[in-house]
Amino acid sequence: MYILCLNTYFILNQMDTNCDGIVDFNEFVAATLHAYQLEEDIVKWNKRICTAFQLFDTDNNGYITPEELKVVNNQFSP
Repeated sequence: MYILCLNTYFILNQMDTNCDGIVDFNEFVAATLHAYQLEEDIVKWNKRICTAFQLFDTDNNGYITPEELKVVNNQFSP
């Protein structure tokens, strides 16, 4: 569990470019731009990125907090 927490905070810190402790939608998009570059259909990519952000933003406030990232990370961990 300790390793999982470290990984969660590492991911969050890499995405949190303004160092405010949360990831907003723009930071999330910037962190996933490589996926956009592989996607030819912009509409499909927009739907995918919004769906992915909403998966992490569990309280729908427009930000991904460390707690939200940890909860989602725990859901997908074996």
